[in-house]
Amino acid sequence: MIKQDEELDKLEEDIRKLKVKYEMFFMGTVKMPPQHERHMLEVSIFEIGKQKMRDATRRFRYNQLLSRYNQFRELWGRKMREREEARSTSAGAKRRSTRRPKNRRLPRRRA
Repeated sequence: MIKQDEELDKLEEDIRKLKVKYEMFFMGTVKMPPQHERHMLEVSIFEIGKQKMRDATRRFRYNQLLSRYNQFRELWGRKMREREEARSTSAGAKRRSTRRPKNRRLPRRRA
C-alpha cells in the first residue's frame, strides 16, 4: 500500500516537472520539447494503471492525476499546433514578400 502511495507521489511530481519543462520550451529557453521525459511519464502512467487498485482513494487519486495529465497534454498539443501554424504562416509571408516580381512579356501578335 505504501509503495502505491509513493508511486502516485512520484507520478504527481513527474507531471509537475514535465509541465515546467514544457513552459520553458514555450517561453523559448529550451529549443526542443521534452519528448523523452513525456514518453517516460506515459510509460509510468501505463504501468501504474495496469496495477489492481482495490482502495478507492488511491484509484481516485490516480484518475485525478491522469485527468490532469490529459488536460496538460491537450494544452501542449494545442500550443504546438499554434506554434507550427504561426511558423508556417510567417515563413510563407516572408517568402512572398522577398520574391521579386517576374518581368513577363506579352506574346507577340502575328499580323
